[in-house]
Amino acid sequence: MSTVLRFGGLLSLTAVTLSAQATNGYFTHGTSVKAQGMAGVSVALAHDSLSAASNPASLSNLSADQQLDLGVTYFEPKRKSEISGNGFGIDGTYHANDTKSFLIPELGFARHHSDTLSYGLAL
Repeated sequence: MSTVLRFGGLLSLTAVTLSAQATNGYFTHGTSVKAQGMAGVSVALAHDSLSAASNPASLSNLSADQQLDLGVTYFEPKRKSEISGNGFGIDGTYHANDTKSFLIPELGFARHHSDTLSYGLAL
């Protein structure tokens, strides 16, 4: 009998789940232009000195003994929200596009000092 109740409870919980719609918004999925182009793979695979921002241990895997990376990302967010079905009556559409675009600079430096020491800076 308890198995039937557990299964029934689980089935009822899955029947009332609501849909979630989201994006990663302003949270970037990579710290450099290369990482953004590869959907944030820099967390596991070091390919530039800026990967130290998401995984500091990746500095030891860089192929160059010394590396400097510079770049600029063009960011143009589309900020809009729609609220409907709110019980308090604050339904509507809201826009926040006062500033249309931003330039986001990136700078990284890494140095492989020895077999046991690597250091760097990621901005």
